[in-house]
Amino acid sequence: MLSNNGQIDLREGGVALREGPTRGLNLSINVDPFEIWDETPEDEENRSMVKGLKNCRTGGASKIQAEDMNMWLSGMRDEEEKGQYGTGDKCLVFVRHIQFIWEQGNIPR
Repeated sequence: MLSNNGQIDLREGGVALREGPTRGLNLSINVDPFEIWDETPEDEENRSMVKGLKNCRTGGASKIQAEDMNMWLSGMRDEEEKGQYGTGDKCLVFVRHIQFIWEQGNIPR
């Protein structure tokens, strides 16, 4: 919907999401609102995420490689299944950091 001053109005109540004159075609957005799950990721979710990573890839600014995370996860499985205590410590620290970042909204230094 286009307002009188040339702003695109996408929300109810007249809140403009983009300022200034419009360019191009006026497109209507026909998407119903939906719930987004935004809870702190649990251990199982972190594990499934790590399993899905491709090797030989470095993730963002951290430069943590998928191989490292898979090794940490393997150590956690060895600790749980074989009783090799201490082998899962790196994975546990990683999971706690992910959960902290998610809850606090910033990355600790």
